[in-house]
Amino acid sequence: MQKNDFEHTQRETSEPTSLGWKSAWKVTKEVYIWIIGVNLLLLLFSVVFGGVLDPLLALLSIVLPIAGIVVGIKKSFPQAQRGFPIFRTAFLIGVIPLAALFLFGLWAILINLDHLRTNGLAAVVLLVGQISEFASIGLFSSLVFGTVSYFVLLKKRISTDTSFKSTSLKFLGLFFLLLFIYIFIGAVFASLLFITSAAWSKDSKSQENISEVEISKQDETADWQTYRNEEFGFEIKYPDQWGIRETGDGSFEIYIQQTGVSDIGSIVFTGDSNIDTAIQNHLARYVVGTLIQREENISLDGKYGKLVYQNTGGRDLQEDDLSKWYFVVNNGQILKLGLYFRPKGYDYDELFDLMLSTFRFIENARVTLPTTCKDELDGVPVITSISPASGLVGTEVEIRGCNLGGFEGDLDAVFVRSDGEEIPLYGGTWYPGYGGAEPGKLIKIIVRPYCESGSVTGRYSGITSPCETVNVTPGTYKVYTEAWGKKSNEALFIIKSSENMQTIKLYYYNEEHDPNFDCIAEAVISVEREIPITNTPIQDTVKLLIEGKLTVEEKAAGFSTEFPHPDFELLGANLTDDGILTLDFPEVFGFTSGGSCRVGILNAEIEKTVKQFSQVKEVKYTNIGIFQP
Repeated sequence: MQKNDFEHTQRETSEPTSLGWKSAWKVTKEVYIWIIGVNLLLLLFSVVFGGVLDPLLALLSIVLPIAGIVVGIKKSFPQAQRGFPIFRTAFLIGVIPLAALFLFGLWAILINLDHLRTNGLAAVVLLVGQISEFASIGLFSSLVFGTVSYFVLLKKRISTDTSFKSTSLKFLGLFFLLLFIYIFIGAVFASLLFITSAAWSKDSKSQENISEVEISKQDETADWQTYRNEEFGFEIKYPDQWGIRETGDGSFEIYIQQTGVSDIGSIVFTGDSNIDTAIQNHLARYVVGTLIQREENISLDGKYGKLVYQNTGGRDLQEDDLSKWYFVVNNGQILKLGLYFRPKGYDYDELFDLMLSTFRFIENARVTLPTTCKDELDGVPVITSISPASGLVGTEVEIRGCNLGGFEGDLDAVFVRSDGEEIPLYGGTWYPGYGGAEPGKLIKIIVRPYCESGSVTGRYSGITSPCETVNVTPGTYKVYTEAWGKKSNEALFIIKSSENMQTIKLYYYNEEHDPNFDCIAEAVISVEREIPITNTPIQDTVKLLIEGKLTVEEKAAGFSTEFPHPDFELLGANLTDDGILTLDFPEVFGFTSGGSCRVGILNAEIEKTVKQFSQVKEVKYTNIGIFQP
């Protein structure tokens, strides 16, 4: 060995940190070239094989980056180099995911700055929910990358100190240092969110300066039609060329006949009990950047509420172009009213404000159910919810509450007609796994006539005896349960008339028709449903399709679907005279793209469903990237 070589080696051994950060960064760059490379390869696999190989891809998402670290370090060290800064290198490799998390969080706060300042804690909760998934991935990646790098470097025997005590202490130091940085980043984010959201003043907002929605120009509404709904307890007037129709449990569309515009607004019973939660959930349905431009307290028919001026996508809009949504509290439930589509050239706001001036809650029209209950030994049965609250004969109904199970766990419900005739419906016996519910908390029944055959067999005696048929007729029914001789509170259920209904087909994937799991379009076959006859049957059918509601019998027959998705909804539709139907859906990352098998099935379900209508010849999407693998 030459003298110079000897001196160089001796210097490396006696001064192990002399290689310093520069050497550590050189290895870190090599490692991340391989990590990025394997992730791009993984992305390609997910595009090609997504859906079919999801479990394998999940495993590869962990294994491949670790393999990239090993290969990257190996490429950086063809031969062992004693005195190399192992700790610094492992720290750099581990801290980069945290740096990426910090930059992403900072970007998310900056683009939502106006939203945070305007909406306070509601916006904070929404934003934290959006970045929490990235935070968990960042921490996991940081700890795995850092610790794996540390042990791989140790294995190459490039450290001057390989004692167990020394390496263990350094490993623990690395682990807790990365964890401390993660906590520090969280503290920085919390401080920024608190400062920008003005949370301290938002929560203190009282119901002062509540302005009553003006009731003016009543003479202009004198010849309007009145929509009245006993089930949900409200009535409202609307112009002759406008209309209101039920689209689902607690949801009503406002539409206009004369313009060809299908629906421009809605009236929705949100199911929320807190008005700020209802507003937050409403905003979550829109694109990132949607914010509240202005908010004010109002009163509608004597009920407290909030008027929200919504700016979709954070664009630079004048107040006249903002969407207006009213949130009103009635009997502990939140009602939402508003317009979400206003074509140019039509002044709908003034007419809608006039409609609101005629809105009235119908007192005692709907039974208020308790929101909580307590399971007790020999307790009185309590109904807390019934879903859906209306339907045709044959509808499956779920009744939830406490103490619903009777003798031998029997689950019974009784529907009472307006003339007092009772229709007992048997929901079976509770058993482990029944509907995912605990004993006595859930009853599932099918609405059907009692004693259709003219005789009934005793549940335990086995004796058959004659009985009188009690038919299910359209109308409002009182519903109660009975257990151990104790009767529950009453709920309401509305039986709809099959008149003015039409039968349509919904197309869903059936695995029984795809034995090799090739995701073939031929495996997408139909089930039948009945919907009200309206001016927009295609839109009504698509909306029902993407709700993804399959009966127990249909699931047992092999039907399945990935619908619904909370962020996927029909925003609009347009059918031209030459039969080209254009559907407007939002692009939902990981749902409407990625995985040729899955998106192909979703696309086939939509196309086959709309092409049952003879006027539809071709289907297009406003978002050209949707349903692309």
